[in-house]
Amino acid sequence: MIISTRNKFRIVLLMFVAGGLFLVGILNELHVKSLELISIVWLLIWTFVMFQVKCPNCGKSVVYKGKIGGISIYAGFANKSCQNCGYDLTKADS
Repeated sequence: MIISTRNKFRIVLLMFVAGGLFLVGILNELHVKSLELISIVWLLIWTFVMFQVKCPNCGKSVVYKGKIGGISIYAGFANKSCQNCGYDLTKADS
């Protein structure tokens, strides 16, 4: 089955959220006191994972939004088209 880059991003996001909710539920049952630290580590893992979903045309991360004053800007959700090259991310990858 061939799916689009944007849908790959959505699948990864859904798995990450479901895994996080499962982890919080388990830790809550075990009465773990360091939930804040574990949450921060979980968010850092998500930050790494979201940069791994890339545009099949130019190779930039799908969360890349451009540059402002030489600083690269990233946001948490994928656009319908690549901000770098304009490739349609809703098309199925071949």
